[in-house]
This record gives sequence, C-alpha cells and structure tokens, in this order.
Amino acid sequence: MKKRNPSFALLFNVCAVLSGLTFVTAVILHACTPQGWTLTFLLTSGTIFYHFAMRLFVGYVVETACFRRLKADSGWFREKRGEQKLYAFLRLKKWKGNLPTYNPKKFDIKQLTTDQLIANTLQAEAVHETIAALSFLPIAFYFFTFDIIDLVVYALTSLIAALFDTLFTLLQRYNRFRLLRLQKLARKKAE
Repeated sequence: MKKRNPSFALLFNVCAVLSGLTFVTAVILHACTPQGWTLTFLLTSGTIFYHFAMRLFVGYVVETACFRRLKADSGWFREKRGEQKLYAFLRLKKWKGNLPTYNPKKFDIKQLTTDQLIANTLQAEAVHETIAALSFLPIAFYFFTFDIIDLVVYALTSLIAALFDTLFTLLQRYNRFRLLRLQKLARKKAE
C-alpha cells in the first residue's frame, strides 16, 4: 500500500483550525474562570492562532490584490549591492531545498514559464515580508498583563517568527535573480 504524505498546506491549515479552536476554548474558559493561568492560556493560544491565521490572511490578500502586478525591475524587488555575497555567506544554495513550500505548483519549473515563476517569486516575497513585519504585533499582548516576562516571551517569539519568514524572503529573491538571468540569456539567444 502506497504511503501518502500530507502536503505542507494541509498540515498548516489543520494547525490553523486546531489553534483557532484552542483559542475559542481559552476565551470561554477565561470568561467562566478568570484566573492567572486561564489568562496565560488565553494569551498563548491567541498568539499561536494569530501567527497561523495572519499568515493565511496575508497570503490570500497579497495573492488577490497583487496578482501579476508586482514588477521585478521596481526598486524594492531589484537586486541590491552585496546581496549575492550574503547568499554565498549564508550558503543559501545548500539549505534552500529544505524549506517547506505552501503551494509547490506555483514553483514547478516543468509546468510554468519563466515569467510565471518570476511573478510567483515576487508575490511570495511580498507575502513573507509582510508576514515578517506583522509577526511583531503580538508584542502588544504585553499590555494585558504588564508582566516583563510576558514581554520577553512575546518579543522573542515574534523575532523568531520574523526571522523564519525572512528565510523565505531570501529564498524567493535568490531564485528570482537566477530566473531573471536565465530569462535574459534566453532572450539573447532568441535574437
């Protein structure tokens, strides 16, 4: 019998639903029994749910609002000086294949044209950059408790989440610049 591997997207969506249900449970529990531990449970489950739901929401909004509108030659998306040195220093080429992909069909080099792949990297970069910035929003939960330990926890988890999404941003930029070079070579050959 062939073993099926669930896709990353399915796993991510299941975790989002489960974290949402846990958050709703925590809200009800804290409403019925307002104690310190129920507030901790509420804030923790709320933060986890936020990170899942925000990622899905940002992905949907960027895909809907920016579909094929982002341009590789615009200032933000252009290759910056020293960027290739950074990729070499980070040895990005070695580990980039280990990162999960939410929708592998959007990056299938056998099924998509170079233009489509470039457009998808632009969109994915915009998604991950937005997510990285929004990862710091849970720090505001500190104002529910005014506990310095909570602030440290929210700041650290936000930083880790933002750094994780920065890896995906770097990956998209790295791949796009390679695709742009291939596109340029193909156009020269066609002339």
